[in-house]
Amino acid sequence: DRMPGPLSARCRRSALSALTRARVLCTAPKPPAVAAKAIVEPAEHKSPSEQGRVAAADNSLASSLPLADAALRGVGQVVFCNSAVSGAVLLGALGAADLYLAALAALGTGTATLCARVGGFEAAKLKVGLAGYNGCLVGCAFAVLMGEPAWSVDAALMTVAGSAMSVGVFKLYDGSPIPQFTLAFNSVAISSLIVAREWTHAAAATVPALTSAMDLPVVELAAAPLLGISQIFVANSHAAGMLTLIAIGLYSRGCAAHVLLGSSIGTATAVALGAPGSEVAMGLWGYNSALTSLAVGVFFVHSPQAMLLSSCGASLTAALFGGMKGAAAATLGVPVLTLPFCITASACYAMHTIVPGLRLAAAPHSPEMNAP
Repeated sequence: DRMPGPLSARCRRSALSALTRARVLCTAPKPPAVAAKAIVEPAEHKSPSEQGRVAAADNSLASSLPLADAALRGVGQVVFCNSAVSGAVLLGALGAADLYLAALAALGTGTATLCARVGGFEAAKLKVGLAGYNGCLVGCAFAVLMGEPAWSVDAALMTVAGSAMSVGVFKLYDGSPIPQFTLAFNSVAISSLIVAREWTHAAAATVPALTSAMDLPVVELAAAPLLGISQIFVANSHAAGMLTLIAIGLYSRGCAAHVLLGSSIGTATAVALGAPGSEVAMGLWGYNSALTSLAVGVFFVHSPQAMLLSSCGASLTAALFGGMKGAAAATLGVPVLTLPFCITASACYAMHTIVPGLRLAAAPHSPEMNAP
């Protein structure tokens, strides 16, 4: 016998519902393999150096002592290293050369960073140390070139004043389509030295009699690039040069390679131009070239064209240093500091509009991170 109508309808609805659920379960698509791959890919792309940078960024110093972290990054930014760890190692390098030099470098960086914080400096730039690196260099230059005795109160006061001025000059140059590099440092330090006119006394005590670079012993010539690296911070120390190279290498091995390459090319160019051996031996022909080569590695996408620009830029910087140093000493009575680097690096930066295959990095960092 047939079941009553209402019950039969309920059965049909139950059966239809069961069939629908079964169909959905059977035909539901499985998660594609690419979904699992997408979860793994970010970890696969992280190199050990990248993981180290992430760990450094998460360091408790940044959260507990942000001003100290920004100041240490300011020391690192002298050589384009946005790292408090590298900044601390660099201060140790300066201490290995001269504790007084390290003290004024720290004073200059700290003063500039604090003044920037109080003066409403852009928070993002303050955090990564861009407020402090010019102040660091002002402290280094005043420690060596002002002619004041070590641990002089006058030198400390001049460092505080000069570092504070560097923040204002930095903001004045800010917004230029080309990075200002160390232009604020040069503006403050050179103008101060012109007023002081005493840098020659400090230099005369350390520069030996002039001889040809070709007459230098091979060992001394080979060690000159290391001194050139230390001269970035106005230090004349093999130990400081080696520790500076290590500090940069902790941030980026590619950046360390560019610095060593640039200083070596600057030294070789000096020998080819017949530069005085005493200047070459002290590394004076290497530091501007090292900075130019490093700047190319930081701001350009790593490529054969960028490497060629890095090498040619380093050689041109050394030649420019040779032409400028005599004219500046004769007319103004001051050293050229890092002006040759600023001029050549700015020209290199503008080359991306001319040289095919030469591209600026979207987020300047290092040759490894700027890889195409």
